[in-house]
Amino acid sequence: MKRIFICSLKYSPGLEKEFTLIGREFKKKNFNVTFLISKFFDLSYLRNFPIFRLTNGNSKLRIIFEFLLPAKLFLFIIKNEINNKYANSIYLIYNCHPVNVPLLLFVKYFCSSKTAVVLHEPCKTLSELKNYGFLGFFYYGISNIIQFLNIYISDQLITVSPNGTKILRKNFKKHLKKNIEANILLEDKLENVKSSERKYLTFVGNINEDKNPNEIIRYVNASINGLVRPIQFCIITRSPIKRYIDLLEEGWEDYLLIIKKNNLNEMHIKSAILKSKAILILHKTSSQSGVLPLAYSYRTPVIARRIEAFSQFIDNEELLLPYDFDNNALSSAARYLDQNFENCSENAYLIFKKLFSIRNFEKYYKNLID
Repeated sequence: MKRIFICSLKYSPGLEKEFTLIGREFKKKNFNVTFLISKFFDLSYLRNFPIFRLTNGNSKLRIIFEFLLPAKLFLFIIKNEINNKYANSIYLIYNCHPVNVPLLLFVKYFCSSKTAVVLHEPCKTLSELKNYGFLGFFYYGISNIIQFLNIYISDQLITVSPNGTKILRKNFKKHLKKNIEANILLEDKLENVKSSERKYLTFVGNINEDKNPNEIIRYVNASINGLVRPIQFCIITRSPIKRYIDLLEEGWEDYLLIIKKNNLNEMHIKSAILKSKAILILHKTSSQSGVLPLAYSYRTPVIARRIEAFSQFIDNEELLLPYDFDNNALSSAARYLDQNFENCSENAYLIFKKLFSIRNFEKYYKNLID
């Protein structure tokens, strides 16, 4: 029986649904599937799969220092490679963790197995790194170095969007022959709610200098002063939010719901999406967003900046905002959505089925299956 190890050593909320679904599909193709993961992933719903929790870090500092502590992972691999139990396996690696580099090197030079790295974000340019502030520049700069090494060492590179492939072609042209383009895949969702029950434009996920709710704060304050048409917003995040709350004027609670969860999980995100008219994605730089296919799976449209990361999947011009958009642009997009929600909702789900449904698994992963 063929064997695949699915490795996600850095915790990222919601990612477990992506890689466990891929694991299930490989199992249907007669692969023996094992998960090597961070202890912070909740896989309690998963049955009949070997699961090894090998890393502890979920903070930036702890993740960096785990580079010094890969022994548990290597002992696991050495033991089984010596026994020839898992020879000729595939190591499918998610997320940019420092331990990925020694893992890739070890498998490449001391094992008879192959490696494939999933590149959610192939790399960031110097100008993009500046958007993250000093600490973010340092952290994502290290992530960039790790990602470069991943790309050079790995046998296969999986980009999760056409724009990701374009970035790979531009910056790592000689490695393009290793590339597999496979969009993020999710289960088809049966849940849907009436448009009358959808209330918010919702910001979902971590907050940093590159992706923050400044435009929401600005619009809410303008609403309080009667300068714009009121919109109901929601922010759901695990990031510190106080500095943004301090910018809000008195009465903001009438226009903005803030949900702060230290352990933000898929159920929290699902609940927020189903109450939303649209998901508001505010990245300034990105190659893709995992929130977009998740929103589309629940028939929820997305409003985002007009950058290629999002315009590649949003074919409605009225839902794309200028890079430096103002309150009027956001108000116009929200008004268009109010008037055309059913069409936008159905179109979002059609794009999901075409590009992001798990039914595309065999098409995207044929090279690894064979």
